[in-house]
Amino acid sequence: MRASTLIGMIASAVLSTACATTSQFPDRQLAESRASVRVAEALGATADPHAATYLEIARGQMKDADRAIALRDYWLAERSLRSAQANAELAAALAREANARAEAVDMQRQVQALRARVP
Repeated sequence: MRASTLIGMIASAVLSTACATTSQFPDRQLAESRASVRVAEALGATADPHAATYLEIARGQMKDADRAIALRDYWLAERSLRSAQANAELAAALAREANARAEAVDMQRQVQALRARVP
């Protein structure tokens, strides 16, 4: 076996092992996921049934991440945190939509009330 082939195989083995284990604490992802959950809560995601569903999923994934962090499985924790962030962002978007819909209904009522006043 040629030396360059052997070096290539060793380098591949080292790199694949390094990529397979993420041993860094996912502090940035943890902060971003928590912030996404707080935003969804602040927008009233608990008041809309669809948004509340995704918010609860996100909260569950945050708990899964906490358990993975406790076990020092940072790769799994980061995956759970990314999923939690996505679900929290969806909950926030649904809450925004529900709020906009409620405002539109309120505006329609105001328009109808004004039309009723005009002879």
